[in-house]
Amino acid sequence: MAGRLVGALLIVALVTVACGDDAGGQAPLTDAEQALADVIVAEMTASPDPSDPFQVEASARCFAEGLVGELGITRLAELGIEAQNVGDPNAAFSLMTDPEVEATADIALRCPAFRDALATEMTADGISDDSADCLVEELVDSGVFRLLVIAEMKGESTDAIEEDAANSAALIGALIKCLTPEELETVLG
Repeated sequence: MAGRLVGALLIVALVTVACGDDAGGQAPLTDAEQALADVIVAEMTASPDPSDPFQVEASARCFAEGLVGELGITRLAELGIEAQNVGDPNAAFSLMTDPEVEATADIALRCPAFRDALATEMTADGISDDSADCLVEELVDSGVFRLLVIAEMKGESTDAIEEDAANSAALIGALIKCLTPEELETVLG
């Protein structure tokens, strides 16, 4: 029913996992923490990928600083993320505890670039800017997108999340609230 929209959400989820947020009230980083965050930013912005909206330094910085501030240098080193070698994000995700994965997803979901990327993906499918912004807010506020991002980070299937009655109701409610009849027809095909 909403397969195209869910597909768009998952595409952005995959991108979001590698990207960011602003520090959002977090304490200033120490010099060592800032140095690690700078290396992560450099790594994230090093290889251009036009489909990755988080190649912009500000987006990478907000995530990197949030991640370093949340997990700390010692834990990131245990996950294979060090200033000398940032390592593989997927390997790090696989070593994270559930609370760490959730915290990392929350850092990404607070990022304005995440919301912009999701809205841009939706407008490419014929949804107006206002409708896309509304839909993004509804899906983030409902927690559905958080569940999808966490599942993607863990390498788990998102089928159970998508098929869950409460999540389906939240998605349908967001579609009805945010989209015009014409946009609903486009999304639902």
